[in-house]
Amino acid sequence: MYKREADRYHSAAILVQKQQSGGVYSFLLPAHNLSSRRLLAIVFQKFCQASTFGEPGFHIIPMKVIVNISYCAKAEVKGCDSHDKRLSFAVKPSYTVKRLKQQVMLVESVPFPEQVLELNGMVLADSQRIEDLAVTEGQELDLKVTATTAVFTQQLVDLLKEQTHPVSATELAMLYSHKSGGTVKRALSILGCGSNLIDYISSESKQFSINSGMVSLNEPTITNVAEDEKPLALAAEVVIKSTLGNVVKASLELTVKGCETVQGFAERVAAAELIPFQAVEVSMKGRVLEGSQTLGSYIKEASTVHVQINISKALLLQQLAGLLNGRCLSVTELGDLYCYRYGAPVTRALELLGRRSTLKDFLKDNLEHFSLHAGSVKQREASNNSTVRTTTFGALNQRYLDLDSEITSCKSIEEAEACFELAIQSAAGGSYGIKRVIRGGSLGRGTAFVGNADAEALLLLDGTSPMDRATWLPPLLTEMASTLRKDMTGKADVSVVDDTIHLSFPGSLVVLSFDAVSGSFALAAERKARLFAKMSPATKVTMRLLKWWRNQQNWSNDQLRPCDLVLEELVASTANTSPEDQADAVATVLGALESMEKQAYEESSSPRGYFDNHQLIQLAAQSAGKLIDVK
Repeated sequence: MYKREADRYHSAAILVQKQQSGGVYSFLLPAHNLSSRRLLAIVFQKFCQASTFGEPGFHIIPMKVIVNISYCAKAEVKGCDSHDKRLSFAVKPSYTVKRLKQQVMLVESVPFPEQVLELNGMVLADSQRIEDLAVTEGQELDLKVTATTAVFTQQLVDLLKEQTHPVSATELAMLYSHKSGGTVKRALSILGCGSNLIDYISSESKQFSINSGMVSLNEPTITNVAEDEKPLALAAEVVIKSTLGNVVKASLELTVKGCETVQGFAERVAAAELIPFQAVEVSMKGRVLEGSQTLGSYIKEASTVHVQINISKALLLQQLAGLLNGRCLSVTELGDLYCYRYGAPVTRALELLGRRSTLKDFLKDNLEHFSLHAGSVKQREASNNSTVRTTTFGALNQRYLDLDSEITSCKSIEEAEACFELAIQSAAGGSYGIKRVIRGGSLGRGTAFVGNADAEALLLLDGTSPMDRATWLPPLLTEMASTLRKDMTGKADVSVVDDTIHLSFPGSLVVLSFDAVSGSFALAAERKARLFAKMSPATKVTMRLLKWWRNQQNWSNDQLRPCDLVLEELVASTANTSPEDQADAVATVLGALESMEKQAYEESSSPRGYFDNHQLIQLAAQSAGKLIDVK
């Protein structure tokens, strides 16, 4: 019986086997070129079909070829000829040139990637098959490998570029072996370099640096770089202004190229500071930079660029409406979508606006724009009122913001704050057991402005009983006043007034009071401090504006005009109405004053507990919802 084991008829030789009871008989049909192999295959196939002996078996006999490996180096590399090798391989006609090279790599480690296989001086492509090259038994082929120091150095450079940190020489050698299939020692030997890897890297100091045994790449030297491609160091001063009066400032440094546009730079600044709004103005030394122009057309050296971003509640509403786009989403999905679209959480946007609330609270405050049901939010039909409102209050709102900036951004406020901190440090720095300080007054609450910068501080003593306050307080006041007089010599006049100590600085007055940690005054002051700490900066802007308005009025009796806390608490009670801007917030407060019941308002913690409620309502009505007129 005959058996067949063949995958092709084309071969350097065809082996025919005949299996009988007495054994296996074989004979070989040689074929030394392609045409003869094909002819023999066809003839023998016909013979098999007509044979009475049954089906013969076909076996492809691999050819033996000789591969001469030579390393071609530059003139300066010596001793490479001694590494030439002559190897024999068995190949099948179906093998490609690339597969033959891989066989060579399995026997002889060739760590250099530039390899060329030649047949009789002709370069062979990797995709060519052996059967198509007229290769005969014992044919010699030449594998020429380019082995130069430049190639080896580039291999090391490519490996180090893939690393995020310097590596040891041992680790670099292991990476080289894994990537190239040959060892560093073998590569250096082929190059004729008898040194180890450390010595080689040290000799290539232009490319590599060694620090404590760790190898890294040297920073590239920038030469002949186009003017627009040169890196520039720019300092960005960012100012974010909200229509509610909140102002946030930030500073950062960025490395840019001259070919980068001004708009692209502004977007990078916003992304770095997590600002989900676009810049409205980019300027340098008072000159406005056009967004479509390149930075190189304005800036030639390291400079400071000012970026101004104006934001409003209406802009945030527009962003949320665009994300909803008629869809119904959960509050969480809307928040995630906002962060994905604008690159910052929606809480960051609310913080920049001057609101300390969550997205859900913001949506609840704007039910005229959104509808909430079972945790899902949907946009309502657009209302014309919001457009009219924004247009009406635009100029007035800007006047309010300019006024607040004018009455707060002055040297006298800074000096008052410095005096306040100096007095607290001097009082709390002694050995009186001061455990905590609660700041109050307009300065402590963040509602101070020019002409209204009172400062109060309650110092809480540890180890004292609130029940014995009348006993330990008088000697404490005497001793504390004596210490403060020594510390404040030439800076402030110190005096004891009732249960407090007054420090009179030029242009400001600081009042210090004392209580036990668990005293009633401490608990009341703590509650009030927490209340103001939770207030948004925008609410405090409204407080300052309303107190400024109060100071401009002519009261029938100065003792009956409303104190700071009365107006501040009134503003706080209307802060949850989510105003569009400061003009809207002020109008809301004045409207609340007009509808106030005509009765005296008592503030127990104020020395002026009563005020003329009737006159306050009358003045609010005369204002017609505005504190100042628009010119």
